[in-house]
Amino acid sequence: MNIKELRMERLSIIEQWKKSNKGIAVFCKENNIHRSSFYYWHSKYKETLTKTKKSKKFIPVNIVPEKIITSLEVLYPNGVKVILTDKVDLQMLRAIINIY
Repeated sequence: MNIKELRMERLSIIEQWKKSNKGIAVFCKENNIHRSSFYYWHSKYKETLTKTKKSKKFIPVNIVPEKIITSLEVLYPNGVKVILTDKVDLQMLRAIINIY
């Protein structure tokens, strides 16, 4: 039996206990299970439930593609508007900004 099958079997034992409405001591005695093993399995069972509940709390996120700026508009206080493309040289841009 591999680990996954063993885990599923142990979780199934926890489910049987829950449905039995018996105390842990009585259930373990009837099924020849050491109580410390049962408590360990039960803690793993609760972790599994917690992970399942947490995974349902994800919020869908819409990813919007980045807008690529291909032009820049500079509007001076005197009303002059300069439109620059993405191919403008940095020195040219500095010169245009420093005009005012």
